Amino acid sequence: MDLERTLTSREEINAALRGVLDEATGKWGIRVNRVKLKEIEPPAAIRAAMEGQLRADREKRAAILQAEGVRQSEILRAEGEKQAAILRAESEVAVAEIHRRGGARAATPNGVPVRPVRPVRPVQHDPLQPGDPRRIGRYRLTARLGEGGMGTVYLGLSPGERQVAVKVVRADLAADPGFRKRFAREIESVRRVGGFHTAPVVNASAEGEQPWLVTEYIPGPSLATVLREHGALPARTVRTLALGVAEALEGIHACGIVHRDLKPGNIIIAETSARVIDFGIARALDATALTRTDFLIGTLGFLAPEQLTGAPLTPAVDAYAFGMVLAHACGAAPFPAGAELGAALRSLPSDLSAIVTACLSPDPAARPTPAQILERLGGGDAKPEGDWLPPAVRTMVDLHNMATVSND
Repeated sequence: MDLERTLTSREEINAALRGVLDEATGKWGIRVNRVKLKEIEPPAAIRAAMEGQLRADREKRAAILQAEGVRQSEILRAEGEKQAAILRAESEVAVAEIHRRGGARAATPNGVPVRPVRPVRPVQHDPLQPGDPRRIGRYRLTARLGEGGMGTVYLGLSPGERQVAVKVVRADLAADPGFRKRFAREIESVRRVGGFHTAPVVNASAEGEQPWLVTEYIPGPSLATVLREHGALPARTVRTLALGVAEALEGIHACGIVHRDLKPGNIIIAETSARVIDFGIARALDATALTRTDFLIGTLGFLAPEQLTGAPLTPAVDAYAFGMVLAHACGAAPFPAGAELGAALRSLPSDLSAIVTACLSPDPAARPTPAQILERLGGGDAKPEGDWLPPAVRTMVDLHNMATVSND
């Protein structure tokens, strides 16, 4: 073999070896170029996984930023509403001062004269007294809301920090076994009442040292307080009030219950509608055996004639009280001595006047049912624009939502 042929064979062998090596090493992501190694791009599967991870990280960061933005927006909105309520309250104080200096007497859209606007003050609940309980069942008591014939009503907090109204029965009534039976029966009745315009029962107990009843707490002034502070209400407000109370009575009566003490003090003017409260004296219609020995229950001025004579009670007694509530809300009641009903209701809009007249019929059978009242007052499908409450009353509602406990 000569030298030239030997050298040529070696070059061919080297070239073949480099080709095999290049082919093998290319599969591992590198390229052999004589003595140098050069990285190449990773396979498509690895690139897709890396891009997916980066995309997930970006989406996670975006969700965190969005949640923080929503939280900050809610904080700003709540602060804005609080400041708006304070500004409204301050403006009401200024208006009241103008009325006080001028001695002016305003008139509602119904044409009924009303008192000058009184200054508004932040609502403060009465603090607990030394002898008051600090806890009832699982509810922690924080303030006093009021006191009535059955007992004391407290403001309380549930384990989940929801505000509730806790009615605790008087000790002398709790000592009466017959009352405990009626109270236990009442609990079973009111638990069945639902709807948007009542205060639902949350919990209750007829056992223990003092029976108690817990309902949802509805922040807002009573209709009695509104009428005492601001006088008669505009027709738009009275219509919305009537629709809410009628719907509440429809739900109460559907459960076989008669309220028996419907009055402005048992109607709360809340954020969006009126709410009927205090079923503490209501009795189920199927519990007549437990009520025959009861004394007269109700509030004078809102009692139907049959309640005064001891006749059997039907849901029509609530219709009578409903008519009286509307008459007070419109400024027509209390009626002047000796005045005819038609003359007393002359200033009311015709639809409201007709409803009040029908509800105050001496004949229980002639009074409309809540469903008939809703049908007569329902009107068209178009909802009136604007707030259902006049500015002064809206301010009262806002201040109740910001209520505190008095330190006095």
